[in-house]
Amino acid sequence: MTNTDASSSNVLPVDAKTTIEMVTDNSVANGNSENIAMASLTNAGDYRGGLFFTFNIKKGNATFVTTGQKTVTVKANPAYIASASFVDTSAETGEIEVYPTVNTALSDKTSYTFGAVPVKKDMISLKATVDYAIADGEDADKVTATLTDANNQPLAMQQLKFELPAGSGATFGPDSSPLIVKTDSTGQATVPVTLKSAQDAIIRVTCSLVTDASITRYIDIHFRAFVKPQLRLTANTTKDNAPANGTDVDTVVATLVDQNNKPVSGVAVLFDISPHNNDVFIQGAPPPQQVVTDVNGKATVNITDKSTLAESITVTASLVSDATVNDSAIVHFQAVVKPQLRLTANATKDNAPANGTDVDTVVATLVDQNNMPVSGVAVLFDISPHNNDVFIQGAPPPQQVVTDANGKATVNITDKSTLAESITVTASLVSDATVNDYTTIHFQVVNPAPPIPPPPPPSGQLSITFRLYRPGITQPIPFPNYQRVGTARAYVFLNDSNGRPAPNSRVYLFVQSIYYVQSRIVGLNGYPITPAPGAYAITDGEGKVQVNIAQWPGPNVSSSPVRLYANFTGQQPVGQFLPITFT
Repeated sequence: MTNTDASSSNVLPVDAKTTIEMVTDNSVANGNSENIAMASLTNAGDYRGGLFFTFNIKKGNATFVTTGQKTVTVKANPAYIASASFVDTSAETGEIEVYPTVNTALSDKTSYTFGAVPVKKDMISLKATVDYAIADGEDADKVTATLTDANNQPLAMQQLKFELPAGSGATFGPDSSPLIVKTDSTGQATVPVTLKSAQDAIIRVTCSLVTDASITRYIDIHFRAFVKPQLRLTANTTKDNAPANGTDVDTVVATLVDQNNKPVSGVAVLFDISPHNNDVFIQGAPPPQQVVTDVNGKATVNITDKSTLAESITVTASLVSDATVNDSAIVHFQAVVKPQLRLTANATKDNAPANGTDVDTVVATLVDQNNMPVSGVAVLFDISPHNNDVFIQGAPPPQQVVTDANGKATVNITDKSTLAESITVTASLVSDATVNDYTTIHFQVVNPAPPIPPPPPPSGQLSITFRLYRPGITQPIPFPNYQRVGTARAYVFLNDSNGRPAPNSRVYLFVQSIYYVQSRIVGLNGYPITPAPGAYAITDGEGKVQVNIAQWPGPNVSSSPVRLYANFTGQQPVGQFLPITFT
């Protein structure tokens, strides 16, 4: 059967076949990008001229470029082949049909696809602002990323993720991969990349937007092989045999050169000692200590030893960056002979009145083993027994004074007690208390105001009797409290001529030590008083007075018997007395 076309007289045999295929497919549905369909007719080699194909969009919204419609007729070439271009504005899959215009029965169809128009996204561009660094782990390549929006405007304060290949050995300087960096006000973020390698290397740096990993770029950067210099370090003692006094120094110089014997500057050298010793210091601080080589490749340290002993110390110098580059030197310290000091104390002015103004003077003289004066040494002056009335240089003891050019330290001592007493003054070195001496000074009684006349005695003459309640114990330090264990306690009784107790009667009391110790009345009638060698008291209703007495040792005497005197005149010490023992 044959078909005829009104526009053509060509008759196609019934065994003819039409075929359609997509030459271009999956174009973007932007109304401009074209898909292309091609139709062909197989006619058993029977050529017919003037053949036309009709193309129809059966399904979908596409239109043909030449007509703007869903149908187009195209004249085939002599080989019975024709093609048609069509576009779409919808992302879709449709269907296209074709047939010879003269015979609709000889049709064929196929599917086509248009893809969605990609949304224009932010963009990252990468640039190696520094390339071909030395692969020594310190020299760095630098990669700068620039982030822009769809309008090519920089995006600030956006997080970019930089990554390096795993196992490459490269790092972002001190930071490992991945590294998150925010863009600056120009939309840029720059990272350093370092590598240690003895060979040339290419490292790929990848950068992506943290909020959208699909926005990513990479760049290859380059490193030149690092050839490790052959360094040599030598240590030498340039000053030796200092005294081990903690002040004088030995000096060690470490010199660093390269394989060409050229000095290497700016390299940190670590100095340490062996054996370790708490008395040895490097540059005034405990070892180890670092020093950087100067322009001559030299690192210099001064070493002190405060042990006072003769000893040898090994000083090791090594590179901080490579401890295998090292050398050592030995320094020596000489023993310091401690001077044999002698201190003597002498009272150059004595027997001042105890009025708090006039002074006794003590001079301590310090000399060495050659009897030469030693200046600039602190001497501590103290007194025994301690006494709140005695002052050294106008202040409570102890007090320090430094020896002058003649080796002398001088102090003036006052006593405001108004009483006659002996004071032991001890002088000792602040730096060595075993170097000491002492001397004794004396203060004279200040004439007291005339005593208050005693009240008229009762009829008849009063008599005085004593009773010892307990002996005393010499105390190691002064104390004012009469109740303390160790005080002696005695009772003084007043009776009239008829033997009756004499209450409310005044009696004067005094204590006197046989040897050079300090003895004081510290309590009367059950109440403490300021320690004093003499006092007066009023008898109680039974005509008696309770007396408490304390004693402290002197410089050469540990204890002494004491006499307790009592009289009606206030003269000291006269009248009847009670012997009291102290142990």
